[in-house]
Amino acid sequence: HDISTKSLKYQMTFYHNHFLMGLNNLTISQAARFFSRLFDCHVLGRPPCHKSGSPIKIVTRFGFYVLGFLNAIATVICSLWDNGQTYTRQDEVQR
Repeated sequence: HDISTKSLKYQMTFYHNHFLMGLNNLTISQAARFFSRLFDCHVLGRPPCHKSGSPIKIVTRFGFYVLGFLNAIATVICSLWDNGQTYTRQDEVQR
């Protein structure tokens, strides 16, 4: 792919996509379990990911985890808002 896995854009996109998939396709309990496993593996570096346990790297990955979650929430809210606006415009046209 075009971007390095160490780039800021990749890290943001990685977590955003995982959270968005969980929010859109899983039940609340499934999403909570998925998000906790994502945290254990990709933030804390527990197996099977085997990432560095350096405190600075964990804090950095945690930052991307939080930003990815907030970005996914914003995406879901904007999507719901846009869908509502589409139906509102259709209602006005039909009147």
